[in-house]
Amino acid sequence: MSNMSDTHVHSDQSKDAVDSVMALCEEAIGKGLGEITITDHYEPRPYGNDNTGYNPMQAWLQVRLARLRYGQDLGIRLGVELGQPHLYPEESLSIIASVPYDYILASVHTDRKGRTYFEKDYAGQDMREIRETYLTEVLHLVRWGRFDGIAHLDVPARYAGGEAFDIARSADLTRMVLKEIIHRGKALELNTKGWTGADGGRHFSPDVKVLKWYRELGGEMITLGSDAHNKRDLGREFGRAAAVLTGLGFTHTVSFTDRTPVWISLTDGTRRMEEICAVV
Repeated sequence: MSNMSDTHVHSDQSKDAVDSVMALCEEAIGKGLGEITITDHYEPRPYGNDNTGYNPMQAWLQVRLARLRYGQDLGIRLGVELGQPHLYPEESLSIIASVPYDYILASVHTDRKGRTYFEKDYAGQDMREIRETYLTEVLHLVRWGRFDGIAHLDVPARYAGGEAFDIARSADLTRMVLKEIIHRGKALELNTKGWTGADGGRHFSPDVKVLKWYRELGGEMITLGSDAHNKRDLGREFGRAAAVLTGLGFTHTVSFTDRTPVWISLTDGTRRMEEICAVV
């Protein structure tokens, strides 16, 4: 796992996570990770931020302190996971501008009424309609474009049942989203938390078929994210994920420093910052 970067990590500033930034850094070093990005939730809703404990200045301070303590052994980046920012652009852009983030990760966690996909009742519902409404919202998010990477492209599969929600069943719309991600120069996340199939098998998010489409369409920028909400899950299944990506023809993953892609070789872990071609 040496030199691999986990770009989707939650600390105790996310209400559904438990470990401090310091504890996450210690665990990451113990697991041989080269870098982590702290991406706590900022979740606007029609009634206000759903993760009220998040404070950008406090997040920045915690990362700065962690760099002082662990920076010789671990890269520690400051990110944020913005939920549906395109629906709340003024609020979201204010967060983005508030501190010097390395990485803005964007997600669609809710519908336009603010109801989360975790809370939805899928029994007896038209799954195609739910799936295509979700994917259309992701398309709007990608076209908004004020972020660096898109998280867990098929996240409702965790709650709706992966086979039923499978975005590959809406191939044209899914491919349209992937083309837009590529066209706008955004990164696609391989989220190793993924979802569990009816047979108990673990699937990445998005699933391998969709990752294959992304590569065939010319996609190259792909991040690895454990979506860890506790330190035990840091870097989960990164070895398997790297093997899958290599098998699909990817040669690098990316992470972000100062909102700039850093390419990380899947072969030897060497790192290259895209815009200045400097080894970092």
